[in-house]
Amino acid sequence: MSTQVQDLSKERVCPICLHHWNDPTVLDNCNHIFCFDCIIEWTRLKPVCPLCKCSLEFLKHRLWINNAALPNWETEGQIENIMELRSEYELERLMEKSARPPEHERQAVIHLVKHMLGELFTLRNMSITTYASDSIFKTAIDSINKELQEYKELLIDFNRGATRCELFKSPAFRRVVYKENLSPSSICQPLFNIALNADYIKKNRDIVMNHIMPFVIREICALTRKEAIDIHVYMENLMDYFTTKLKRQQIVTFLSRRGIENPHQFLNNLLHFASSGQTLRVYDQNSEYRVRRSNYVGDFFPEDDDVLVLNSNIDVEVLGQSNSQRSQSNHQSPVFMEVPNASNVSPASNSNFAINLSPEDNDDVEIIQVSNNQNTQRSRSLNNYFDPNSMDISDNTSNASPCIYTLD
Repeated sequence: MSTQVQDLSKERVCPICLHHWNDPTVLDNCNHIFCFDCIIEWTRLKPVCPLCKCSLEFLKHRLWINNAALPNWETEGQIENIMELRSEYELERLMEKSARPPEHERQAVIHLVKHMLGELFTLRNMSITTYASDSIFKTAIDSINKELQEYKELLIDFNRGATRCELFKSPAFRRVVYKENLSPSSICQPLFNIALNADYIKKNRDIVMNHIMPFVIREICALTRKEAIDIHVYMENLMDYFTTKLKRQQIVTFLSRRGIENPHQFLNNLLHFASSGQTLRVYDQNSEYRVRRSNYVGDFFPEDDDVLVLNSNIDVEVLGQSNSQRSQSNHQSPVFMEVPNASNVSPASNSNFAINLSPEDNDDVEIIQVSNNQNTQRSRSLNNYFDPNSMDISDNTSNASPCIYTLD
């Protein structure tokens, strides 16, 4: 009997700290048992069992232990999600560094509001000077006013000091990201980032799918203004693209047909999120958005332009150009756009533009393809009699209503 008790005592030692269990914790995919604090520290490095290396999603502690038997996953206790525990730990570490006001993002919202006020001004003038049906203009004006109200509420949240994760999860802000061609970057290096590639995704298909699904649902709902009732169709196609079963153009076509106006940017943002290894809340808190270096091209062409970002350390040949015309990148230098035969660009044609930068740093090279197949009135260059910069947008936080739109 004493030998049996001694054997049980040996089995109740944590393999990490080599001491007797302190809050013994069992794992979902194997039978090994650890101290709660020990296994938590370990999973912050990698969510696998230290002994057998099997992947872990959940753990259970605060167990109701029978002294005569070793605990297992069937033992009653409190279940913890390892991803959520890792996220809480990471969020605590980055809260201070990510606390600075998101001023660039706020200015992007204001810029979009000015542009929409310009459209509103134009529509009201057209409704007076043309013979088109009043109902057509009324529908368009009501639609813009409704969207402007969403951005007004968003700016109020900015001005009251809401956190990044509160602001960036808003459907209104998600639309700003695409309308203003904003690019996300991480404030702090993610602690649990993933080397995302086809092989990793094939081996961890379910884990990757469950990770990116909340992001995909959020973006689709914001961009299409509809519930993502067919999310499984999106997920299957996106996973096929990630595992190279679908080519880039195939997934772009799929997204475009379902109402995603900027499919390249959608894919770029999705890959940035997926490789972070973070939950949506942590990702939003750790993100900042800046206008892409080439965004000013949109001021001269229709709004349906899209940007494909290639993360590569080699030169990128611009579509439709000769081999001698290649784009090179330097983040510290201004961007100069070469427009071939700009005076001869027809509204119905596609035009490609080279980006000439110094060759010191070739990360995040961008190829811009501008599609001119929409009506020219959608261009951000408004008619000659209206300057959107003259609009009065007050965002004084001392006022009861922090954001007031004035249109005389």
